[in-house]
Amino acid sequence: MITAGVGVEKARRGLNGHIVLAKYLEHGVVVEGHVDFGNGLHGNVFINPHALFRDWSEIWQDIQTMWEKLPTTLARDIQVVAGPLTGGAFIALWSPIVLDQLHAPADPRIQFAMIEMENGNAKMKPTYADVVKGKKVALVDDVRNTGRTFHTCAQAITKAGGELVVTLCLIDRKQVRPEFSLDVSHVSLTVYDVEDRLVPQDKCVDCQFGVPIMKF
Repeated sequence: MITAGVGVEKARRGLNGHIVLAKYLEHGVVVEGHVDFGNGLHGNVFINPHALFRDWSEIWQDIQTMWEKLPTTLARDIQVVAGPLTGGAFIALWSPIVLDQLHAPADPRIQFAMIEMENGNAKMKPTYADVVKGKKVALVDDVRNTGRTFHTCAQAITKAGGELVVTLCLIDRKQVRPEFSLDVSHVSLTVYDVEDRLVPQDKCVDCQFGVPIMKF
């Protein structure tokens, strides 16, 4: 039985997550084949972030719903929202509009910081590093696979002098590797829990049989 108050709210958020996942599956966001995750690991199920952003009006609604899952007290502490190019930066760019609604008109506006990815490593231009320095930062991305992107982006935020307080994503595969785990809270709009054994490239059966790697 669902009780009133917190119980109803938790149930509503869970239902929203299932509805969103069904929508993403219908839109072809989840694809199967020979996948190179770009971090030395191969698998057979991929969440295509490019397919997420074909209908921006729907993604905008999803971004708002994602932030609604974050406790208000924590949301009010956030001063900067950062995200990696490309999908995470899109989400981070629009997130301050949602967060600013939780602050008083006289409070400083929430700022945006973009993180660039190069050969699997994250870096911030001086302009964005200055934005992050001394601030409490939320890190957002479209999809969390192994957690490597979140991990390297977190390092870039720390290097710039920022304090990472929470990570968020639209879809979480629940396959974060231990070496990429972060000691902060994580919030996801929906979860796609799939049994896909990620293996190093030299142990990939598809590679051994010459199966072409999927392109997106």
